[in-house]
Amino acid sequence: MEMGGEPPDRESHIAQTALEGQPKPMATTHPQPEPSASAPHAVVAVPAMAAAERKPLPPGFVRELERIVGKRYVLASAEERLTYECDACILVKTPPDVVVLPGSTAEVAAIVRLCHGHRVPYVARGAGTGLSGGALSIQGGVVVGLNRMARIDPVDVA
Repeated sequence: MEMGGEPPDRESHIAQTALEGQPKPMATTHPQPEPSASAPHAVVAVPAMAAAERKPLPPGFVRELERIVGKRYVLASAEERLTYECDACILVKTPPDVVVLPGSTAEVAAIVRLCHGHRVPYVARGAGTGLSGGALSIQGGVVVGLNRMARIDPVDVA
């Protein structure tokens, strides 16, 4: 026994039991690691939609995005979208169907209106440094990359 009266493998036991009863991801690009004594912190992934469940983008949708922000700021090829399939936690990867990089709040609003009008899922992404998967395109659709946004306008909280 260690100093606090706890067995030496307490952290390992906690990590191994943390995932019990949790759903397994339906689709990832690589297998989930098993918790171990050397990596005792368990990661619970949000289940991604199976490829068969994801709806394709409507015809002309990417062209509409290009009209809003310019062709240069719409990333549609697999290579261009690679960076956006995960955040800083690389255990779960879900590639978006398209990435768009607006440069103004007006462009963001137009993108969101377009997505809403076509019922295309979207998620905003900052620098991609999060560790929780909050900016992943779990349902496919559009990642709105906000890295071109250069300033924060004053906010009236009153």
